[in-house]
Amino acid sequence: MLLNGHWQANGVCRVAESWARILTSGGHEVTIVCEEGDEAPDIPGARMVTHPVASTSNRFRRWKERQAQLVRTVMALDAQRPFDVHLSHDWLPTTAVRRALPNARLAQSIHSPMVDENQLNNWRYAPSLRHRALYPATLAMAWRLEAQALRAVDRVHTLSEYTWRRMGLRHARLCDATPRDRIPGSFDHRRFVLAPDREQVRRDLGLPVNAKILWTVRRLVPRNGVDRIAECAQRVRDRDEEILFVIGGTGPEKHRIQTEIDRLDVGHMVRLLGFVSERTLPAWYQAADAFLLPTRALECFGLPVIEAMACGCTPLIIPDGGPPELVRDPRLVAAENSGAAFSDLVQAVIEAGIPARREAFADEARDRYSETAVAPAVLEFVEQLNRVRR
Repeated sequence: MLLNGHWQANGVCRVAESWARILTSGGHEVTIVCEEGDEAPDIPGARMVTHPVASTSNRFRRWKERQAQLVRTVMALDAQRPFDVHLSHDWLPTTAVRRALPNARLAQSIHSPMVDENQLNNWRYAPSLRHRALYPATLAMAWRLEAQALRAVDRVHTLSEYTWRRMGLRHARLCDATPRDRIPGSFDHRRFVLAPDREQVRRDLGLPVNAKILWTVRRLVPRNGVDRIAECAQRVRDRDEEILFVIGGTGPEKHRIQTEIDRLDVGHMVRLLGFVSERTLPAWYQAADAFLLPTRALECFGLPVIEAMACGCTPLIIPDGGPPELVRDPRLVAAENSGAAFSDLVQAVIEAGIPARREAFADEARDRYSETAVAPAVLEFVEQLNRVRR
């Protein structure tokens, strides 16, 4: 498995970790290659091999150096004992490994279209004028890398139909010619479970036992729309019941979100937790009545949605991207992707009474998205790739 950069607490690495557990349980030997870092988990049966961090601060040179380091590491490992399958979880390792190992059996998990990510990061939500000035160049590069990767792979995997539709808008012919499997994201069914005593979980976390608790955990960046939660709180501020919105996560939007909370005078209803550790994450889902996903743009799957369902937490989502493929009840989906529509949804669900369907959500998540449920498709994907002749 090939990662671009160091191991992080993000969706890409969560999928890679899940696949590693599935593959090792299925009798495969898994090696994860990534940049040096200090967040890597211990995955029983899998080994993690790291390469040095790129030494330059120049973004383009850093990309080139990182790929050179990764390729050197992969080729050294392959020389010791050739790999049967190379599975890339990012765009840059795919093209780099294909150039270095033209006969490798190579697949890619497409977590998100690179062109769309570039448009958000370097234009729509660009952090500086410099990013916008470079946007035409980065757009052309992203477009080219997507096309090169599609030509390089023997097979691809996406977590949602939405992601593949987005790819097809730009690369219709290449997508038509590329074998593709849709295998949804999965969760660790040993950790994300119903709490035997939800009231005790709330006490342990310092939460009010009898309140309605609506929770989210996201990186605090503009695209994730977490600032919309302050408006949700304002809508239900005058209800004669205790309601608490809890926000987990860190990021550059933290100050702006706090400013919005203060402006709308909902500080007594909205709690900013900051960083939430992997160890305590399941408990926050277990304690909540509802999970909020107010994303503005490019939510290609929604791993927190299935983790929430597994813990019996009602998901309230936006209508765009991959999440509508996960949530079958239209009453839990906003009418449109806007702050007002999402606040309408949250208000309506609170006023109607948050559905007490904890066991039903947990059963659905376990049957469709647990590692046990997804394992046959993952194993078949890798075994199909291993049969490719090169």
